[in-house]
Amino acid sequence: MAHQSSSTPQTSDQASDSSYVNHRQESSSQQPSQPDDPWEWLPRFQILRLPPGAYSPRTDERCFSYCSQTSRGRTEHAEPSCRTFCIRFVRAHEVEKRKMPLPPEGQPKEAVANGQVGGVGAKDVKNWEEGWYLWTTKSRWATQEKLDMLRLNLEQQTDWMRKKEISEKQREEEAQNKATGYQVPPKPKQQAESSTPPPQRRPAPMPPLPNFSQFTAQSMLIPLSPLPSETYDMLRKSYGKVLNPTSRILETLQESISNGSQWSLAQNMWEKALNGDAFVLARNVMETAKEKLKNFGDDDDDDDEKTDD
Repeated sequence: MAHQSSSTPQTSDQASDSSYVNHRQESSSQQPSQPDDPWEWLPRFQILRLPPGAYSPRTDERCFSYCSQTSRGRTEHAEPSCRTFCIRFVRAHEVEKRKMPLPPEGQPKEAVANGQVGGVGAKDVKNWEEGWYLWTTKSRWATQEKLDMLRLNLEQQTDWMRKKEISEKQREEEAQNKATGYQVPPKPKQQAESSTPPPQRRPAPMPPLPNFSQFTAQSMLIPLSPLPSETYDMLRKSYGKVLNPTSRILETLQESISNGSQWSLAQNMWEKALNGDAFVLARNVMETAKEKLKNFGDDDDDDDEKTDD
């Protein structure tokens, strides 16, 4: 005997209520959840603390370089005319461990002995200190070297300076031996044992380093804090000829103001303006110019009539 399930029929009001409940549950599930923090909509600010010392991202050196060339220079394969200016701030952590001498362009003449900064007999050697430095050069080779040196710290730059000094000393010895005709004896070759393997192929030798003394003389390193007296005297002698005319003009202007010449000139100009002489002069000039223009037009008409005849 089959079992028949019985269900209670729903009225229209109960169906509408159940559909309303289902619709509200679906709409509530689709709405985004409200944030717990009522200030979530406000913009957030974060304070970043830059690392100090060797890992500081702050810029402490900037270089400005420009070069020029001519058609004749290209034809004759001449070096371009270049100028480079670099301003550098040396921080305390760079010089607190050891004393490092300045390069030759920042040293006085007595600080370089036997081709070496601070060599035997050198005096008044300048070292790197905390503060600002200005480096400038007229050499294209020095500019290229400076761009490569931007990757190195002061210790590495000092090591590179020592390598240049050794290379320059070797170059001078070779030039002296060539001039005197002296030949350096070859090194004795060691007897190779039968058990030793054959020598491997050596890489090609590196090209010789350029003559650093030539473009070092065209460079200059100036400490800006504080400015030494000898550097100030050198700059005064170098740029004195350029600035002398300006100083003379300023002295003449100051003298004319102190003795009353400028005041008397201003009074005369004001009196002439009140008397009307300036306006009379301007009127006469305008009338003369007007007559000249009128006569110029009449002369053109006469020339046209003569041409037609």
